[in-house]
Amino acid sequence: MYITSLVHDKSPSAHHAALNAFFLPYFSRLPHYSPASPDCQPLTFLSTAWQKDDLAGHGSYCNFQVGLTDADADIEVMRHGMPERHVWLAGEHTAPFVAVGTVTGAYWAGEGAAQRIIEAYGGKRRDKQTWGQGIG
Repeated sequence: MYITSLVHDKSPSAHHAALNAFFLPYFSRLPHYSPASPDCQPLTFLSTAWQKDDLAGHGSYCNFQVGLTDADADIEVMRHGMPERHVWLAGEHTAPFVAVGTVTGAYWAGEGAAQRIIEAYGGKRRDKQTWGQGIG
């Protein structure tokens, strides 16, 4: 939420300056970093504002409680969503098991959910080879 608040409603140049200042202590520690080199300066930053979005519920997250014994079943239930109510979930906790908790998994889960939405509205199933590497 800090990053979102830092850049919310800022002009593109102010957005860039704020994120550059925030991340400079991190990327300046990379090997061969030189503040004088244009090659070492970020060209752009991307940040989302979903935490400020009323329709996104101001953000959310999933976690597994200590002692949970059937997390795989919970993931499958979240992955299935509630298509009868037109609710599909995507994100790193609905990913194929080999990618749960990763950015790649979140991406694959988004592709898988999009495909299920397309199918729910009568669209044609796309070859799974391109999403979730056939795991989805």
